Order: sequence, then structure tokens, then C-alpha cells
Amino acid sequence: MDPSDWRRTHPDFTTDLDANLRTADRLRTVAREHGTTAGAVAIAWVLARRGVTGAIAGARRPDRTADWERAAHLELTGGELEFVAGE
Repeated sequence: MDPSDWRRTHPDFTTDLDANLRTADRLRTVAREHGTTAGAVAIAWVLARRGVTGAIAGARRPDRTADWERAAHLELTGGELEFVAGE
């Protein structure tokens, strides 16, 4: 990374990186089981959280918005929700 890149010092990319990589692995595992993407699972997981009424998602390219539609139709089981959360 460029020396001025904010990720070089942010905890999500330094001290918390291993935990975040494990979460990404769990998202990919659930995605494979549903034949979808980790991005779709991540959005579906957020939307399934109690008290969450919407999810803010961004995309760098138009083709990345397909995950949003997949997430709207994806129903995760209680076990999958706990698994993604690392519980």
C-alpha cells in the first residue's frame, strides 16, 4: 500500500485484520452453500439483524450492484447468521 493510504494505520487492517479475514472466510463459506457471492451474504446478514431496517452498500462498478438484488432474495438460517457472526 501507498505510505499515505489510511488503511496502513487503521485497526481494521492492522490489529483486527485476522478477525476480519476469518469473517470473510465465513461469508465465502455460506455463499458457496447458497450458490451466491460473499457480498450478497454480507448484505443479507446485515438485513437479518434485529433492529436493522436498511443496509447502506456501495459499489465501485455497476456490475457489483448485482449482489444487492441477490441479498434481497437470500434467506439465511439462524445457524448461518450465528456462523457469520462468529458465534
